[in-house]
Amino acid sequence: MHRKLVIEDTLRYGGEARDLPDQFATELEEYEKVEAAAVTADAYLPLLEGLAPVMRAARNLELVMQEARKLVPEDRQLIDFRDQAYDLARTADLLYTDAKNGMEVAIIRRAEQQAVASEKSAIAASRFNLLVAFFFPLGTLAGVLGTNLQNGFEAVPPPWPIVAVILVGAICGTILALHVNRSSKA
Repeated sequence: MHRKLVIEDTLRYGGEARDLPDQFATELEEYEKVEAAAVTADAYLPLLEGLAPVMRAARNLELVMQEARKLVPEDRQLIDFRDQAYDLARTADLLYTDAKNGMEVAIIRRAEQQAVASEKSAIAASRFNLLVAFFFPLGTLAGVLGTNLQNGFEAVPPPWPIVAVILVGAICGTILALHVNRSSKA
């Protein structure tokens, strides 16, 4: 009987208890605005962190109002208060679920963007490796033959030694580039 009186007194005279559903509704409206504007996981995380205690409190309010309804079944005001608490708990739960799903979608989008960037980077690295494979033998041959050692090319007329170096280097570079390209595809 004492519980029943405390609940009735709280509902009749407790202005704070009467304002509780409105406070929850106002806070949930603010969170809905934040959720609607969020597009990144960084924006969703504070929303979820702030919404979790509100959701728990709304559920607890609903449970308390249900218990109060059982103790004072004839009070129509308790039924309305309990229904409001249920609506608030449901709204908080749906908002939390939407925010969580939104964060997961944002994470998936970011992962896709990173996968595309990684693929582009891999293609660029492969092209660079092909260029290196093509020009490395040419540079090596030019470096070795460009020293002041006697190599037998001094007696050959001027354009032919450089043409021979370029041809040998291009052939070696092509063979090496094909080998590197075949190895990167495997």
